[in-house]
Amino acid sequence: KFDAFLKDRLGDADTVALVYAACFVALTGMQAKVFIEISGGSDTGKSVVVACLEALVGLENRVTGSLAKLENPLMRFETIRYREARLAVFPESGSYSGPLETLKAMTGRDSVPAEIKGVNGAINFVFEGLVVVAGNNPIRVSDVSGAVHNRRRGVHITKVVPPSLQRPMLEQERGQWVGELADQLPGLAAKVLSLTPEFVRQALRRDVRSLNRAKADLASLLKSDHLAQWADENLIWDPRIPYSRIGKIGADPAQGWLLPHYRKWVEDRENFRAYGQNNFKSKLVALLRDSLDLPLPPDGDPAYSDRVLGSLLPHVRLRCEADGDSKGIIEWASLRRAGQLTEQACDVETPVSDGRDEGDEPPQPAIGDEKHLSKASRQKPPV
Repeated sequence: KFDAFLKDRLGDADTVALVYAACFVALTGMQAKVFIEISGGSDTGKSVVVACLEALVGLENRVTGSLAKLENPLMRFETIRYREARLAVFPESGSYSGPLETLKAMTGRDSVPAEIKGVNGAINFVFEGLVVVAGNNPIRVSDVSGAVHNRRRGVHITKVVPPSLQRPMLEQERGQWVGELADQLPGLAAKVLSLTPEFVRQALRRDVRSLNRAKADLASLLKSDHLAQWADENLIWDPRIPYSRIGKIGADPAQGWLLPHYRKWVEDRENFRAYGQNNFKSKLVALLRDSLDLPLPPDGDPAYSDRVLGSLLPHVRLRCEADGDSKGIIEWASLRRAGQLTEQACDVETPVSDGRDEGDEPPQPAIGDEKHLSKASRQKPPV
């Protein structure tokens, strides 16, 4: 029955395998730098998926909490609650927006600082369980490092159960699990414990070639990361061009510089602080290369800077009218990683940002030699 329920709610074998792998981590304490984010609207069955995990580990080994409290430095005695837990559940988290430094420490098996009332000094501990975040929408994260996206494994449930088919599946009643799945819990535990660590590691990988997993991760990323949303709406991967220029904050957004264009987009659409000169490029490169596996050069490569042209981003350009309905760079990269796409369709002729004044950006020293740039690319543009 658990198999049938999960296949009906989750839709594909790879996402079902992800949930079983999460159950294994929760039961055994296997080290895995991940957390599970279960999102979906009302009556989709996401609370039953969470209940499966809670029933397996036992309520005495589960702690529920609030991300807002967990990440609030003034809540000094909050983290100690999770010290002995095998499962940490953060329900109704869809409205959370902010940093996740403590969650990163918990999911990274790093030291988590904690305090106990009446006891002097901090007590550090390593969280050895599984973190599950649930809500109607993915959480919005202000994380420049990209670690949260790399550790998040999204389970997005969209299929609503009609009222005529709704019935108790697995819920608590007077300290007992009741519902159609309750008597199946011993079988679920046996199945989970029969899994091999290799199966679990494979199921937890980010690069599983599953269309449903790719769509779930894409939905979480676009709803939770404003830089990813801007990039998907405005950027195209185009290996025919050598670079686009980053520009300075004060440059004209209409002239094609990436940073001014992004900051104008934030100003027009959102009410939060945009990334600045120091971290916009590093965050964007980490997102495209490290999280989405686009073939950008490693840090320190000369392709990222030129003494005349300034700061550069290789093979990425702003979308133009001729691109039509071409997929944005985030969706395209997500589907490419899942094995669904190979090449980005590009019908635009040489759309390179050159020949314009970069907001009086001073020349930046090249990181290394410039053999990757054409002779024309190394010449100073007209002013």
